[in-house]
Amino acid sequence: LDRPGKFSRSQVGWLGTNEVPAHLASFRARLVSGIAADGIAHDNKPWAFHVTLYRNLRKPLPIMPPVAIHWPINRFSLMESVSSKEGVRYREISHWPKSR
Repeated sequence: LDRPGKFSRSQVGWLGTNEVPAHLASFRARLVSGIAADGIAHDNKPWAFHVTLYRNLRKPLPIMPPVAIHWPINRFSLMESVSSKEGVRYREISHWPKSR
């Protein structure tokens, strides 16, 4: 994770990556292939691999010095975000690796 960004429409500030590592791009391809094989619809827009830092960011994204975070991953979750009047709620659909 080495660059800040913002999704303007949703007012989300995030920290992402300038270059997608090959293993992450491969993971995305396998994930999309798997969900397509199960008949699950997905958005074909390019992914912005990121960690959300701010929600409802009405001001410009704060200026941050360059930062690089090495974040090894040994588990991940497929999450659904549901917007409501109370805000956004996240629901875990599943996670990998599965518990034994």
